[in-house]
Parts: sequence; structure tokens; C-alpha cells
Amino acid sequence: MGISLACLPADVRCRPPAWNAMAHGNISFVGVLFAARCAWFLGVGRTLYYFRAHTKIA
Repeated sequence: MGISLACLPADVRCRPPAWNAMAHGNISFVGVLFAARCAWFLGVGRTLYYFRAHTKIA
């Protein structure tokens, strides 16, 4: 993702409306999927059953 962004011309890099479909597929879509994966692993919006299970000590 970073390499795709770095290879864009400087005048296009900061203007996403000027990107073509390939640039959006490599940068925008991958960024959204990365954010969703990070949210999943952080437990955002879901109940954690396995990794942070609370145990009672008798």
C-alpha cells in the first residue's frame, strides 16, 4: 500500500479523486480492509470469548 502511494506522481498523490481504479484498489480498498482487520483484532464491536476470557478464582 505504501509503495503504491509512493509511486504516484507528487501532484496526484494527495488528490484521491484524481486516482484511477487501480490506485483506489491498491490504496483505498486495502486501507479499509486493514482498518477492519485491526478493529477485529482489537475487539471493537464484538464480544471477546477466547482471548480475554475472565476466569473466577475460587
